[in-house]
Amino acid sequence: MKQKIRNLHRTHRPHIFAASLVLLLITVIFGQLMYPHDRLLPFTRIEGKDVGWWKADDVVDGLHDQFSSVPLTVTIEGGKTIQTTSAKVGITPKYRQALERAHDYSLRERLIPFSFVYKNIEYSNSPLRYAIDDEILSGFMEEVTKACTVTPKDAGLKLQGETVTLDPAKAGQRCEKQSVKAALQGQDISVAKMKATVTPTIIKPARSNEDVQQQLTRAENIIATGLTIKSPNNETWPVPKGTLVSWLQVVETDGQLTIDTKQDEIKKFLDSLKGSLYKEPGVTRIVFRDGVEVAKQQGERGQGIDSEVTAQRVRTALLKESQPIAWVKLTVLEPKTEFDRSYSASNTGLQAMLEQWDKNNAGRYGIVVHDLSGKGVSANLNATIDFVPASTYKMFLAYAVLFKVQAGDISMDTTTDTGMSVRACIDEMILNSTNYCAVSLFNLVGEKNVHDFILAQGFSSTKMQNSASADFEKHTTAHDEADFLVRLHNGQLLDRDNTAYLLGLMKRQVYRSGIPKGVSGTTVANKVGFYDSYKHDAA
Repeated sequence: MKQKIRNLHRTHRPHIFAASLVLLLITVIFGQLMYPHDRLLPFTRIEGKDVGWWKADDVVDGLHDQFSSVPLTVTIEGGKTIQTTSAKVGITPKYRQALERAHDYSLRERLIPFSFVYKNIEYSNSPLRYAIDDEILSGFMEEVTKACTVTPKDAGLKLQGETVTLDPAKAGQRCEKQSVKAALQGQDISVAKMKATVTPTIIKPARSNEDVQQQLTRAENIIATGLTIKSPNNETWPVPKGTLVSWLQVVETDGQLTIDTKQDEIKKFLDSLKGSLYKEPGVTRIVFRDGVEVAKQQGERGQGIDSEVTAQRVRTALLKESQPIAWVKLTVLEPKTEFDRSYSASNTGLQAMLEQWDKNNAGRYGIVVHDLSGKGVSANLNATIDFVPASTYKMFLAYAVLFKVQAGDISMDTTTDTGMSVRACIDEMILNSTNYCAVSLFNLVGEKNVHDFILAQGFSSTKMQNSASADFEKHTTAHDEADFLVRLHNGQLLDRDNTAYLLGLMKRQVYRSGIPKGVSGTTVANKVGFYDSYKHDAA
């Protein structure tokens, strides 16, 4: 009986094993089929990031958080490095593609026993590929160009001290966009840091060391030969080597170098030579009175080196190399001229002074001068030339407003649209030349009314309304401004109190670097104006 049972076990053992194996396979396949389709396999990693068991919908966001802007070091081969981020160079990770690759566990594969194991192994280190955005990379190229670009240096000659030496050529370089892109492509996006090395394009200099060798040899020969300058009576002046070198220069024409001389430097040296044949020229003194010549004392002529001709002889001697002597050419030295100018306290004297001042000073000026002491002395320069008045128009505006106050149309306590009173705005406008108060006072009395009033008072060249001029600017002349100040001083524009008030403000206005500074110690009532290139001062 026992023997029968053992025989039975032996007979059915293969069937039992097969049944167990089938059961195991069915269980494995069932487990693979039941594994959630919306989750990644347990041991999945994308570019080193553990995303096992993650829901597919969360993977893209998780990858973006970690890999959207990775620290990046871009090294220019043999040079500088740039610290940036992957996002700033245009690296755009393909999150969706990485997810689809790591989440690719099809029904067919699930039906294969133990595919769960090898799929986990396959996805244990899935790569994260990326594209490069050309537009963003183009922006980054500005930084690369700045770090990478080296301008090639052509070979030249260095003249220093008593020697001439080769100034060697140096190659340059530049970084092309395609080489930067190639360096970035194929790199792994590392959480720690990305690295890329850019190989620049080498730029050869246009002129090599060999190209300047001939001129180097020539310059060396010139210095070795030396030079002596001689006068007609055989006085000699050996030129020191250091001075000789300082006369030489390297001239580039169409990319080719040649040795030439600095004629101005040679002339300076020649002007310093005196010698026994030199005779100091005298001085001619001319006396002017009110711009008219009244006396002249003629100075004697002298003798010296004709630096223009002699410098050319020096150049010829140097560049021929075999001619170590340059002969001096003598010339007559005209006497120096000195002017003695004086001016009388008269209209003629003052006018002559203004005209001479105008000759000595570049620029376009309009000047009117009146003596207010009663002597009647006056003079002018371009008195009727039209100028943009800048802030000097504010004295005309103050006059128009104060005239309105005198007439009773407004009061000094009237409130302007700034919230300040008329008095406070006039104070601010004259003392500190503020524009907002000027605008407010125009608003109060009317720009056209001010314009018409000023014209009616005889200031015919003064336009206070911008729209009255083609350039939409205010305009006036030195004549009108001087006439205004004379009449204000004489009490012909306002009553005594308002005259004293306006002159008092002008005496205290803060801009004192013009006429007040020029007549230090004198009380000056003035109004300045600065606008673009215009600088005015009316006092």
